[in-house]
Amino acid sequence: MPCGLSVERTLLELDRLTSRSGWAALPAVMQEEVYAVDGPAYFNRPGPRLVDGLELLAALFHPRLFPSRPPGARRIGSMAV
Repeated sequence: MPCGLSVERTLLELDRLTSRSGWAALPAVMQEEVYAVDGPAYFNRPGPRLVDGLELLAALFHPRLFPSRPPGARRIGSMAV
């Protein structure tokens, strides 16, 4: 959740992260469990949307417990290797 960047912008600049040494060896990358989330909408400012951000993280971390994921995240695991 880069500060100030939308999911789309994060995906455009993803190579800055994925080109770093060791990226492909991260367990989350190998399991295709890496997500870009909309930081400005959910996390970068205090307020009521913080609860929405927590719900988003809960759905990403525990999909069996929270099967309906709110919008604002895109899986990037396989496209980033």
